[in-house]
Amino acid sequence: MDLFHVEAQDERVVSLTRNNTDNRMAILKGADYTYHDVKSVNQGSYGQIFSAVQIPGGQNVILKKVHKSQQHRVALEISAGIKLKEENIEGVSRLLSYFECGNCIWMVFERVEGMDLFQCMSEAEFTPWNERKVKRIALQLLSTLHQVHEAGIRHKDIKLENIMYSPQTKTATIIDFGLCILGEDLTDDFAGSTEYACPELLFYKSPYSAKAADVWSMGVTLFCLLYGVFPFNMDQTGLRLVLSSGVHPKPSFPTNVKVPSQARDLISRMLDLNAETRLTTSQALEHPWLKRKNSLLSLFSG
Repeated sequence: MDLFHVEAQDERVVSLTRNNTDNRMAILKGADYTYHDVKSVNQGSYGQIFSAVQIPGGQNVILKKVHKSQQHRVALEISAGIKLKEENIEGVSRLLSYFECGNCIWMVFERVEGMDLFQCMSEAEFTPWNERKVKRIALQLLSTLHQVHEAGIRHKDIKLENIMYSPQTKTATIIDFGLCILGEDLTDDFAGSTEYACPELLFYKSPYSAKAADVWSMGVTLFCLLYGVFPFNMDQTGLRLVLSSGVHPKPSFPTNVKVPSQARDLISRMLDLNAETRLTTSQALEHPWLKRKNSLLSLFSG
């Protein structure tokens, strides 16, 4: 589908019909498509998320509704979506269209099948995943993130909740580019999720490398999959201790979970406290634990 943009000056272009029983939006009418069975899913990084069926065509989609006060963020996410589409990057959620209505902007994405990794882990009571399974996911995610970085995009909110996984196809997909930046790597945009935040982000060291921050967040994500816990205690008490000490702890690897030494080495290098010596995505993909002979395309096959 080609990307399209519709500007709506009033509610004549987009109207909402609500379900009287549960107050959910049942139908969203746009200028080119009608979205049926519109249901609230959750709250995104800065907008409300809905699932829907696009008519005509019957395609399952995700709608993201954002207030125009967040127009700068919306513009970045739309620009990133267009760039990802132009570069034909695998393993990311696809932006299909966007339109304006009143004081809100709606973005339409392809619906990615499966559950996010946090849901997957939660349903399994955070039981550590099989090393072979994590390696396959790591290859996909790092390959995708490398392509995203090469396209001049930094995600800035890599975490379990922003990665969809399909057990049927065994594929992992990065979603929600709502906090992304484009162009220059160095930034002073201190946004993200505390549990996945690198030291330079937590200690407000400006400017910092957004690419290096993405690698750190991916390292935290892979640690969680392999060990079933976070590498650092970043609840309110833990975060307060880290900030008051001015020193970020090194990751502590649980001894009750058997993980190959090469996997631990990769994660240690991705969680390097020094951003300048932290692995890049290309270096991570060349690590002995992930060294592979298959092409990138084979990583996304069933």
